[in-house]
Amino acid sequence: GEPEGQEGHVVVTTGPMGWFWYIPMKSDELGDASVGLVTGQEFREQIKEMGRERFFEAALAGTPRVQAMLGPDAEQVGDCRAIQDWAFVCSQLAGPGFFLVGDAAAFIDPLLSTGVTLAMLAAYTTSVCIHSIMQDGTVEQQAIDFYDGNYKQMYSVTRDCLLYFYSGNEICQDDVFWQARRLMKFGDNAGAKQAFSFLVNTVAANPHPAAARQIHMFHQFMDNLDHPIDEMAEEAEFSALQDEHSTRPTHSEDLTETTRLTVNGQLESTCVINADEHLLEPVRGIAYDANRPVFSSTASWLLGRNFARMDATALSLLELVDGQRDWRAIVETYAAEHACSTEEAVEVLEPSVLRLTSEAFLLWGGV
Repeated sequence: GEPEGQEGHVVVTTGPMGWFWYIPMKSDELGDASVGLVTGQEFREQIKEMGRERFFEAALAGTPRVQAMLGPDAEQVGDCRAIQDWAFVCSQLAGPGFFLVGDAAAFIDPLLSTGVTLAMLAAYTTSVCIHSIMQDGTVEQQAIDFYDGNYKQMYSVTRDCLLYFYSGNEICQDDVFWQARRLMKFGDNAGAKQAFSFLVNTVAANPHPAAARQIHMFHQFMDNLDHPIDEMAEEAEFSALQDEHSTRPTHSEDLTETTRLTVNGQLESTCVINADEHLLEPVRGIAYDANRPVFSSTASWLLGRNFARMDATALSLLELVDGQRDWRAIVETYAAEHACSTEEAVEVLEPSVLRLTSEAFLLWGGV
């Protein structure tokens, strides 16, 4: 049975031929527990020669913890079944007249109940998209793009999490299964480490400077992993960014005519879910760290976007920031476009510049 104090817990443990799951459950079909093995293609010929059941028994014999949990009197009450692909995703997850949900959209190794997570979040988001389309048919393509893009991004994050698990949790380091994973260099994938630390702890693994309040939680979690924080290239990049822009302007006198502004991210349009109205809400703002998803209170859905919406004044300013114009050129362009004096333009734009730079959505420097 399960270890004392862990009754009812799902247990995952590694062995020479892969890793086992042990899931306690009361079921006429499965008995008291579901026990399964995840192994690799390197054992394909061995499985063919031995058969599924004998291979499973051999793997079980090399995993004492699962053996102890099953005990000497355990009986198999169901067939020994196998599937070959641990992950797939459809090329198109939504289109005119359809949205794919659950295993119809994607399948991924069920570690951490990812299938349930994806299915429930996707079902909710599908309902929002369909409701939005029924309210206004002109947003159909926008809803399709929103769903398809964010689902694929969440799938990618989850897959990277599992790659990290497969490379970083071996206790049988000299065995074939784990040697093969090291050869594939999953353990060198910093993005996978980020995904793993995020998904199991809901903490940003590579926080944007604007999310600085999350950094201490990330460090606290990473201190408990086997990989020192200084091994992560992204952390080094982030520290360099912090050092480079550690002195952020807070007063108008810091802003000179030659100050050059740069958007820290990408200005774009997307959607967020308005939970009260159960509708998609078009928004425009800054997307940052697009290839390294982290948690954000303004995320669209699933955990897939790092997006901060901007107010009208900030958007007017950001539209003029191209990395080439200095502060004087931005003020003059704004004044011309809004038929106002440069003094009036400064009065409108300066508070936004100071706020956005203090939050690191805008970076600035000299000529």
